[in-house]
Amino acid sequence: MSFFAAQGEDETSFINSLRTQSRGTIYIPSAGDPKLYYKTARFIGKVAIEILAYHHIDVEGWNDELVNKSELDKLRNYVRRGKPGFVWPVNIRRIYSADHEFSDEIDTAFQVLHEWDILFIPSSQTNERGEFYAIITILGVEYTINLGGPELYGYLQWLKDNGEQSYLYINKKA
Repeated sequence: MSFFAAQGEDETSFINSLRTQSRGTIYIPSAGDPKLYYKTARFIGKVAIEILAYHHIDVEGWNDELVNKSELDKLRNYVRRGKPGFVWPVNIRRIYSADHEFSDEIDTAFQVLHEWDILFIPSSQTNERGEFYAIITILGVEYTINLGGPELYGYLQWLKDNGEQSYLYINKKA
């Protein structure tokens, strides 16, 4: 951590006051967990489409398939053009603190800045294929968005059925 005098203030006086204090308290403001806003939903939607592209980049014909997939039109239009007054649903929750340290067989302590995966939830209807959700974690905050439409019912039910565990860690030890 670094401390500096406010701009235009006497730095020497500030440093001397720190040196002469035997104890004190420093308050570090926190913005708290993010809220869902229009710009946040569009950003997560853009990231979700990029994740889908990255996930399939090694598949022959992936680009044409992604571009021509009509099921992605709603999200694609939303992130490109927007829809003022409408916020695409995104489930936001903290799954670990921003400074959480992980460990594995290689490193005893490391931080994860971001991670992602695609969750497929098969439909209970025989004539429907199912839903695809992008699950994105940035500094411990998990964002989940439906790639096919502006609803989260299937994911919220999946989450309930799986003990509220993150899909990113369902078979892993965090």
